[in-house]
Amino acid sequence: MRNWIYFALKDIIKNDLDTCYTTPIDYDYVSVYPNPTSDKIQIQLTEKLKISTIKVFNIDGKMVKMQKNNSNTAEVNIANLTNGIYLLLIEAGNNKIVMKIIKKDS
Repeated sequence: MRNWIYFALKDIIKNDLDTCYTTPIDYDYVSVYPNPTSDKIQIQLTEKLKISTIKVFNIDGKMVKMQKNNSNTAEVNIANLTNGIYLLLIEAGNNKIVMKIIKKDS
């Protein structure tokens, strides 16, 4: 499974990001919950950072959802996605944060 995540992330960086360089961020300042979820994901960053864009990628590296934002919190509705593992790309200023999320029925 770890290899799959590496290759999916590699494809996302290669195909969907303007740059593969990111500013390091301490993951203690990022909350993504509940995970797994059946419908909505809540995202919260430290007050110093504002989320500008959220992208969700499937296991094939295809972007299946994108939404704009202008706050340090966001809600992403993934109820219409099929069950499985997705990568969540959170863009906040010069930071690009990638986290694994799991969609499953409740």
